Amino acid sequence: MEKIAVIGAGVAGLTLAHHLKDIAEVTLFEKSRGVSGRLATRYSGDYVFDHGAPFFTVRNKAFRNFIQDAIDKGLLVEWQPKVITLENISRHYRRDWFEPHYVGFAKMNSWCKALAKNHKIQLNTKISSVQKVTTQWQLIDTNGNATELFDWVISTAPAPQTQELLTLAFSRYYAFQQVEMMPCFCLMVGFEQPVDLPWDLAKVKNSAIQWISLENSKPGRDHHVTCIVIQSTEEWANEYLEHDLGWVSDQLLTEFVNLVGLPIPENAHIDIHRWRYAGVNLKNDTNNPVQTKDPFLLDPDQRLAACGDWCLNGDVESAFLSAYELARDFHRYLS
Repeated sequence: MEKIAVIGAGVAGLTLAHHLKDIAEVTLFEKSRGVSGRLATRYSGDYVFDHGAPFFTVRNKAFRNFIQDAIDKGLLVEWQPKVITLENISRHYRRDWFEPHYVGFAKMNSWCKALAKNHKIQLNTKISSVQKVTTQWQLIDTNGNATELFDWVISTAPAPQTQELLTLAFSRYYAFQQVEMMPCFCLMVGFEQPVDLPWDLAKVKNSAIQWISLENSKPGRDHHVTCIVIQSTEEWANEYLEHDLGWVSDQLLTEFVNLVGLPIPENAHIDIHRWRYAGVNLKNDTNNPVQTKDPFLLDPDQRLAACGDWCLNGDVESAFLSAYELARDFHRYLS
């Protein structure tokens, strides 16, 4: 049985592990202390924040079939918040959703944790290089530790990080130059008391803020505390990416207060996370395409591959579809 190393244990990596488990021995390497990638959840006492993707949609039949078991088990549930479009404190209007939006019950990463069961995963292992050893591959982590040898290496890391890992021998190496990934700041604010807002989720226009989410309105959350997630726009984050996080936090808090009119108490819990690779900037410019135009990148001669949401539209469903299509190709090669 072929041995495959998968870098990253987010949706793409876990999808690969699930679909390849019957034809290969798969080991996932994850730099963080837990699985889920952008379907991340941060905890602090009673506060729970989904500080990655606030929700996701399902439009593809294969993706629907993949998550159906998690829906049946209650791990994934439909979120039906009161949604508005917000521009300033005196102007907002209701926003309708015309398709189901899903979240993890109690916490966003619950689904990925369930997917990770029975798979071989090495957490807290950041891979810094991939080296050829005769006809196989060996991975080196940031502590200088070398892994066992693998027949294949697949990276599901963001495109810039995957480009650093895979060698120039990778026949699709220059496709990474067509991918432009964008950052995002996520500000997390917790109040000890419930807050009465006439909405649960706000799509913000003409602001440094893109989304405001009342986390305790999600299914399975503690309604006795208030957890608010404030996500910046990718454009604003790109402009201020390297600024001090304290300054970024103050700017987003000020904008939030101006938009919502909700003062921040002195004892509020405040935290911030900088996502360097949060989304894909899709431009309608035929002379400067930013997508790979393929759902994955594969070099069967070198036995290297890459996939992820950045190959498609940069969302959760894209992460699944990219890995799903790559796994289908692997079934053809390995069978």
